Amino acid sequence: MAEFYSNHTDNYVVGPRYHAVRVTASSEDIADDVLEDLEDGMSGSDILKKYNQSSELTVRVDTMKIAFDQNAELHEEAEGEEGAYGVWEKDARWTTFGVFDIIPEGPREFNEIKGIVTSDYQKYLETQWVEELREKYEVEVNEEVMEDLESAL
Repeated sequence: MAEFYSNHTDNYVVGPRYHAVRVTASSEDIADDVLEDLEDGMSGSDILKKYNQSSELTVRVDTMKIAFDQNAELHEEAEGEEGAYGVWEKDARWTTFGVFDIIPEGPREFNEIKGIVTSDYQKYLETQWVEELREKYEVEVNEEVMEDLESAL
């Protein structure tokens, strides 16, 4: 399957993306503090250790690769640059982003899209199998039965 992916990387090309950490906080004050920590270069795991000592619900940290057009608020602030960005409120939770780096347009990594590649590979194998069957066996259509089916519809 890895060979199939290597031969079809053009099928898995995406636009530029942010490699970022998203921190969702329980209060605006904590989100502001997290923003400062991100600006100082603190990692997501260090943020978890610092803020979730009394409750695991204080902050949530997600590391992600996110397309420029996938989060309008982030892209509007970041404009394709690395750094720490914004505090946005939604549903009584505050979110901030730290952008580690910008991933240029190119194929997604195999481990990111293994499920999609698996599905494509299965379709490819099925197509190959059907072609082999067509070469090996002659297809005969019983016209009488076909007419009966057509008239029944």
